[in-house]
Amino acid sequence: MPETDLQTSLDPLGIWATTPETAVAFSVGERETGAPVRRIPLPESLDEAQSVLAATAQAVALTRQHLNRAALELAQMGPPEQVSFSAADELFAQKNALASTIGQLGSPVSYGLRFTRDPAEQETQRGWLDFIEQVRQAVTNYARVRTELGRAPIGLTTVNWQGDFETTWALGAGPDEMQVHLNAVQVALSSRTEMVRTVSVVASGVANILLKATLPGAQLLLLPAVYKFVRDVMQQLRKQENH
Repeated sequence: MPETDLQTSLDPLGIWATTPETAVAFSVGERETGAPVRRIPLPESLDEAQSVLAATAQAVALTRQHLNRAALELAQMGPPEQVSFSAADELFAQKNALASTIGQLGSPVSYGLRFTRDPAEQETQRGWLDFIEQVRQAVTNYARVRTELGRAPIGLTTVNWQGDFETTWALGAGPDEMQVHLNAVQVALSSRTEMVRTVSVVASGVANILLKATLPGAQLLLLPAVYKFVRDVMQQLRKQENH
């Protein structure tokens, strides 16, 4: 899977790219629903495809751990006047940035004026809104996963709210190709679960901060700041895993 696919996806896990459903035709009888499809392009070689899926499954597992760490850090975040971090802390920069934002939110009027003018704050807000839109699509539609080996389609699976699977196979797909597709579906569903769980971590983090700090009218501004913290923590931990 090209590295650019990982970097440009709105998915906080940086794994799959969402594409229009009609990009690949599977069979004459395939239903057109207009629902978004999670497209998973894989190498043409079956062995390489399985290796990519194994690495991606490991990435999802690591992301689950990183998300747990972000949730723990948010739970331990104290009032701005009591916050103190060691410079040796591996997450010093991320914690310090969030603490600074929380402190500024104590003066919502002045912060709100800066928020409307600061390009960095506007980018943080856009990132949060883009993420929420992707989560909205994920939870308001059935999960739909399409796989390709090289440029050849394998299958398209729809998973309904009860967890029932319905798969349309491309002509010529054999048992090995089908197994690759089913493995990809499981990894995609796991990644979607973690994406949705990120909202819960952000919401819990915001609630914890509001319990400990006096931030009148700052709830909406705090959401994107906490999301940025979670995203930055995950990126930092991922970077450390790669070294």
